[in-house]
Amino acid sequence: MTAAEVVRRRRPVVITGLIVASVSLLSVPAASALGIDASDDAVTRLRIAADIVFSAGAAIALALVARRRHGTDRAVWGLLAAGCGAWCLGSVLWASYLARGAELPVPSPADAAYLVLPLAWTAAGVVGGARRQRDRPGRPRAIDLIDSAIVGLSLLVILWVVAFHAGSIDAGDTATLVTMIYPIGAAVAATLLTRSLAGDTADRRAFTLVVAGVTAYTIGDIGFLVATRTWAISDAVPTLVDTGWIVGFTLLAGAAWVAWPGPEAPLPRTRRTRSGLLAVGLASAAAVVALVDLTQDDGTTWTTSTLVAVMILLLTRQSLTLAENRRLSRDLVDRIGALAHRADHDELTALANRSHLKERLQAVIHRSDPATPGAVMFLDIDMLKPVNDSLGHDRGDELIRTVAGRLRDRFGDDVVRFGGDEFVVILRGRPSIEAILADAEEMARDMRRPYRSGGITLAPSTSVGVAVVEADATPDELLRRADTALYHAKDTGRGRAALYDASMDAVSARRLRIAPELRRAVDDDELELHYQPIVHLATGRIQRVEALLRWRHPEKGILTPDRFLPEADALGLLPEIGRRSLLEGTGRIAEVNRRNPDRAVQIAVNLSASELGTDILLGVDEALATSGLEPAMLVLEITEDVIVDESVRRTLAELRSRGVTIAIDDFGTGNSSLRQLGDYPASVLKIDRSFVDGIDGDEDRLIVRAVIDLAAELDLITIGEGVETAEQAELLAAMGCVHGQGWLFDRAVPFETLERRWLQGPPSTARALRALGRGGAGSAGADTGLDPTGSAGSPSIRSTVPETVRTAD
Repeated sequence: MTAAEVVRRRRPVVITGLIVASVSLLSVPAASALGIDASDDAVTRLRIAADIVFSAGAAIALALVARRRHGTDRAVWGLLAAGCGAWCLGSVLWASYLARGAELPVPSPADAAYLVLPLAWTAAGVVGGARRQRDRPGRPRAIDLIDSAIVGLSLLVILWVVAFHAGSIDAGDTATLVTMIYPIGAAVAATLLTRSLAGDTADRRAFTLVVAGVTAYTIGDIGFLVATRTWAISDAVPTLVDTGWIVGFTLLAGAAWVAWPGPEAPLPRTRRTRSGLLAVGLASAAAVVALVDLTQDDGTTWTTSTLVAVMILLLTRQSLTLAENRRLSRDLVDRIGALAHRADHDELTALANRSHLKERLQAVIHRSDPATPGAVMFLDIDMLKPVNDSLGHDRGDELIRTVAGRLRDRFGDDVVRFGGDEFVVILRGRPSIEAILADAEEMARDMRRPYRSGGITLAPSTSVGVAVVEADATPDELLRRADTALYHAKDTGRGRAALYDASMDAVSARRLRIAPELRRAVDDDELELHYQPIVHLATGRIQRVEALLRWRHPEKGILTPDRFLPEADALGLLPEIGRRSLLEGTGRIAEVNRRNPDRAVQIAVNLSASELGTDILLGVDEALATSGLEPAMLVLEITEDVIVDESVRRTLAELRSRGVTIAIDDFGTGNSSLRQLGDYPASVLKIDRSFVDGIDGDEDRLIVRAVIDLAAELDLITIGEGVETAEQAELLAAMGCVHGQGWLFDRAVPFETLERRWLQGPPSTARALRALGRGGAGSAGADTGLDPTGSAGSPSIRSTVPETVRTAD
């Protein structure tokens, strides 16, 4: 229920209360003016009937609301209803005495019923106070109870002195004492309800009417005491007195009507109520009245003791208030400290954030000494996205916290979380630049220690850029240099450290220049795939082709991946480039396989670390569904460094479950050992060209043989990369290598050329055998697509093409 709806429901209640008050006040004068019987007996009967009707209506309405509520809400509304119901019963008993003409004893059964009302309402205030303490802890409940006692005792003193002196009432008058209990109890209940319920609770607008109703009822009780005991007015209750009662019950019934739809949405506390002013004000008034009473010869001595009790309660309240203020002051100081800490520290890792990083760097620059240089390390967590995508962001956050904890353990308070998966470490007073780089490299190695998380093994990997502090450098310049070195570390393989030097700026400048061109190239489809055949060394059959990316630059011609792929990775373009490569490559080969099902070939597509996540699963599903290619005919190539932890393995396992083949590309160039080969979720192993290059030497030959033998034991298909001579091909075949790929057969060529040369069945096999020196005279010659200066049996000719992880040609 919205606040506007509550206001619309509350407005008719207020109007109704005003109408009831007007009718009550004007009924007797109007009856007299109209000649209707307005005798005391008639007015008394009419008033008692109105009291019964209005109190019963309020009791029923409040009880109905209590039935719809639960817990303490039900108790509060139920106690309010019980008070109204008891008061209705008292009025019925009083009416029965008047109907019989019997004298009403003091105290009477009616008084017992009437006294239930202040007790029940006081209990409602206590229960409501307990709920407020539970929902909004902090303020001592004792203060509310003390304020209520102060109000009650102060009102007792004031009313007694007024009754005693103004009405000349005997101090032992039981009837006066009983009558005095009603307004005192109602005032105590009103104080508790005001303090406990009328603040910022969910029923705040309904309880505003409750407090207004209780206050109106209390005014009626005070009027009843003054009217019947002080001025000795007849038993017919004055119009003003009954008006307070019936208006009070009207407002209580209206409160129930407002609360009927259910609680409102709680609002945050915006201000502190000053309800203690009522207690202090009444206590002051009571003190004045009591002092006046003591100056009279016939003053009552018990008022002095009551006043002393009020003063003791005020002092106790003040002590509790001071204690609360001290606690609030401590809480305020703690919160200010917590806010300051939160402003300066990262919430996830509890490390310092970047808010004061520049000031700290400026201090390091100011104290820099070439004899004991300092440095700034810029770190980035490799492969965080695959962890988030495959294992969830909770595991990704845990990975960030693990890296942060290891950095804190090693470097203390000199670690700053720069943002996301980036950290900055300040190194001070190292013995040399070499020691700085050694620290960075040791830290990068230490980060690779695996840890267990919920039954899953994760191995963090960080790339590190290092910039040495120089006296003429600015904080921004230091961060830029460290960031430049970080990108250099990523470009050279991730999980390692790089020290900044000025030559890296040229790479950064080139990256800035090429960025808009590369984005345009993606938008304008300037990137295209070239294809290189993979030959079965024993038979010469073409069973696989690899798709390799090229950029057909409008001014610079065909560019190989090493000219643009790192920049594409830095710009976050690789996922989209990879998705398009998958769509094109699978579409091309699927069409070939449909035409020649007996000569079906596999298509191999490279994946980078940036592409491994849920996006690759969606991309593979899209490519297979769009092309219709059999999943077994798709090979996804990844480097061994990409398989760093369980998150990547899980993604690869998902791909294998779809029937896709996984190949380890460039094996032998990463940080893995042969004993880890069996742990890789792959079925194809590609031996890096650097080993094939040196296969005629004893050392590399032993390495290649060991890899091929182990792969055979693990049922892994082997492919030798960078095969450029028939002698290399023969040595690989003799060792048991299954496939060969390289310029001996062909470089990467457009698809039309690939199809014409290598996807023609027996003619293509004969071409491969000629390249291997087994198909008759000579080699494939110029028809193989080699440079005029090269031949199948010539020395290495790939030196004219930049080496790249993505390029197998």
